[in-house]
Amino acid sequence: MGTLETYEAPRSFTPNNVMYWCPETKQVKGSVKLKALKFVKLGLVKEVSGIYYISPIEGYNKTTYQVNGGCNCQGFKKNQYCSHMLAVAYFNKLNETSN
Repeated sequence: MGTLETYEAPRSFTPNNVMYWCPETKQVKGSVKLKALKFVKLGLVKEVSGIYYISPIEGYNKTTYQVNGGCNCQGFKKNQYCSHMLAVAYFNKLNETSN
């Protein structure tokens, strides 16, 4: 009989694992909130003429996503929400309170 392979979620989140693939459930796991906060903290959210651009987290992915009422990422297409949309909300809230 083969050995049972177990999988444990990361103990701490880094740019490489803030959201991660779980081989047991075959789903993306992790916190959308933590990922969104990381975009803002790293200065990856930019607004140009009312359109937001979320640059990739270095070492995590390579795509810049566009948020303009919706997002062009797979997560938004599937769930109608995503970390990029939440990052824009955090970004706007932060700018609102700092002005």
